[in-house]
Amino acid sequence: QLARFLMVVESCCLLRCSSTQAGSRWEWVQPSPEASRRVPSGAELRDIGFGGSIFTGSCSALSMLVLLHGLGDTPAPFAQLARAMELPLTAGLALRAPMPLPAGMDGSMWHAAFETTGALIDPRRGGEWRRVDSLKRETRARWAAP
Repeated sequence: QLARFLMVVESCCLLRCSSTQAGSRWEWVQPSPEASRRVPSGAELRDIGFGGSIFTGSCSALSMLVLLHGLGDTPAPFAQLARAMELPLTAGLALRAPMPLPAGMDGSMWHAAFETTGALIDPRRGGEWRRVDSLKRETRARWAAP
């Protein structure tokens, strides 16, 4: 049973399956002739957990360049990069990380990155799983079937 459907490019649609399968819950499928061929709206991107993300290009593209920003950044410069690259028949999707930075700082992050003191979590410390655990939690929250 299908839970979500999002047209990404004319030749492919991104389909969100509600069944629990191994691997990704998103699948690329060929659209039906009746499928809407349009750029996803900001509201649609927000509904699938990526509010503030930026789609570049047209829905007639045949491929998709997905860009992920780094800690504390935003998708805007990556969307600008996708536009500047002018890859033929390629749309761009600069995703915004789901977690806000602490203390009201601008930008966002993909996983927990800071100690309660404000220092970065040291990934070399043995048994340190907070970053991985938060990434799993955020991913599941956005990719789980509604």
